[in-house]
Amino acid sequence: GCSTTKTEQGSSINCPGCKKYGFARFLEKAGQYNLFVCNSCALTFSEPMQPATGNFYELKAEYADKWEFGFICQKMQQLGLSGELLDIGCGDGIFMEMMSKQFAVAGIDINMGAVKTAKLKRNLNDTYPITLKEHINMFPAKKYDIITAFHILEHVEEPAEFITDIKHSLKPHGMAAISLPNPNRWTLRWIREAWDYPSHHLTRWTAYGLCALLESQGLSVMEVFYERISSLSQIRDALLDIIWAV
Repeated sequence: GCSTTKTEQGSSINCPGCKKYGFARFLEKAGQYNLFVCNSCALTFSEPMQPATGNFYELKAEYADKWEFGFICQKMQQLGLSGELLDIGCGDGIFMEMMSKQFAVAGIDINMGAVKTAKLKRNLNDTYPITLKEHINMFPAKKYDIITAFHILEHVEEPAEFITDIKHSLKPHGMAAISLPNPNRWTLRWIREAWDYPSHHLTRWTAYGLCALLESQGLSVMEVFYERISSLSQIRDALLDIIWAV
């Protein structure tokens, strides 16, 4: 947990991103959680940093094709990369299946039901219902050329440790692809979607905060990309998010 000392200016609290102990601005209360914004790295984080369980995602999660899947697949082809790939938060294996022609793929997810679907429906046998930390303990010598984590970082209670574990699991000169909700998405002009609150999302990241975290853990940032609104389906999904939030 975090220790918090309230003052007239804000709260003195340990940021889970940059790990600096300093003043964070109180943002709002969401159920049992308080949300703060770090004055140093601009990370929005919750207190307590208590994530949802695997059972929560078995009941709530819906897996679908994401823009990152095709984007990263194309990037890997352009770079001529191959080897071994680990997909963290693999869900029912849509991305793993896409990459299986180019890479030897493995996946992990705390949603046991999704892992079963990946195995049975897509024949992705190297898939496990465990966390990254548990994967490291089970396969301590295993390293990967590529590690992907699409919309995972905002769910974890120790983001800095999570990035450290990704680095540990990469081969020398390996690459990681990490995606997050865009903090400047157009729907925020009207309302914040229900899914962007704890216990579902514990943190909200700016590009600056993410790059600072990666570099603090010894990783070099190659490129930062933003999804563009390019289809009616994206607009439809955003409008549904707004209606759901209301």
